Amino acid sequence: MIKRISALLLMAGILLLSGCSAAKTTEPATAEETAEKVLQCLYRSTQEDGARLDAAMQEGEDSLKEYIRTKVGDCVTEEAVACIMENRLISRVINAWPDTEVQVETVELTPAYTETEQKCYFQYQVEAGPEGETGNTFTGEVLLSLIDEEWKVDSLS
Repeated sequence: MIKRISALLLMAGILLLSGCSAAKTTEPATAEETAEKVLQCLYRSTQEDGARLDAAMQEGEDSLKEYIRTKVGDCVTEEAVACIMENRLISRVINAWPDTEVQVETVELTPAYTETEQKCYFQYQVEAGPEGETGNTFTGEVLLSLIDEEWKVDSLS
């Protein structure tokens, strides 16, 4: 009986370990994928984003930083959050179309400077607007840094 229980436990352990090793590991995002993701989040807005931004601005800098982090995710550094605030990037779409849902139609990235193993620079062009309306073109530059083996947006203009 004890041998049978031991054999069952051993088999269960082997199955558990083989299942874990068979799990797929996801590859880290490339610099280009990370830049596109952040730009998509930055230039897309919902009808509620204007009110949320106004509330965050009234509450102060920490609340505004939290709003930005919630909107663009964890793919940005503190320096990027500061750039977004300084350049008022978060309000470009909201000011163009207040209380309107805005979708990103296209994101084009063009390498802007020499790429290194730790840094990538892109010029970007984002086409965004409400569905069924003529959108606007937003342009700028984005710098990404490889931090702990993950690409993070480090600067935006």
